[in-house]
Amino acid sequence: CVCCCRTGGQWLASGSDDGSLRVWEVSSGRCCCSWQLGEPVVCVAWCPNPALQLLAAAVGSRLVLLPFGLAGGEVEEAAKAACQVKEG
Repeated sequence: CVCCCRTGGQWLASGSDDGSLRVWEVSSGRCCCSWQLGEPVVCVAWCPNPALQLLAAAVGSRLVLLPFGLAGGEVEEAAKAACQVKEG
């Protein structure tokens, strides 16, 4: 199991050998989001930019970026836009 706490200590992300990635609310211990990524999660990290609520996970030979949609509104849209690959 791997884990990473978001700056401010409100959220904790955990990844597991079973391919699951979960986001926990530290104060309540409640699981707020979960994803099944299909391979063992070997590393997780939060985006250091507080304006972008993104979570990165190393899964097999892939890097997966996940918008963490608990902020709502503009923060969630900024995270989704940051995940778009621009052609050019």
